[in-house]
Amino acid sequence: AIMGSHTLGKFHQSETGHKYLWTTDFQAFSNQYYRNTAGRPDYFFDDNACTKVGDAWGNRGASVWIAKQNQAFRSGGPVQWIKKQVVCPNCVDKSYERGGRHPERLAFDRGCCENKPAG
Repeated sequence: AIMGSHTLGKFHQSETGHKYLWTTDFQAFSNQYYRNTAGRPDYFFDDNACTKVGDAWGNRGASVWIAKQNQAFRSGGPVQWIKKQVVCPNCVDKSYERGGRHPERLAFDRGCCENKPAG
C-alpha cells in the first residue's frame, strides 16, 4: 500500500535529480503506477486529443524498461528506470512532423504511417 503513494505527487528535481513524474496525472489516485511497474501492455498517449497509440494492429503496446543516467550531479546520477511503450508512431497527429529525433527515425515513422497496408 505504501507504494501507492507514488501515484500521487511528483519529484523535486533540485533534490533528487529526477526529471519525470511517476504517472501522467500526479493528482489522481489510480492503478497506473502498478500497471507501469508490472510492465503491462498499454496504449501510449502523446497528443492533446488522447489518441490511443498502439502496435501495428491497434493493440496495446508492449512495455520495456531502460536505464537512464540523468547526470544531474557530479557523480553522474541519478540513474533511473524509464518505461517505454513499443508502439507505432501517432499517425493521426503526425508525430513524425514534430522533429526532435534523428532524421532517419522520423523518415521511418513517416513511411510507416503513409505506407501502411490496408486492414
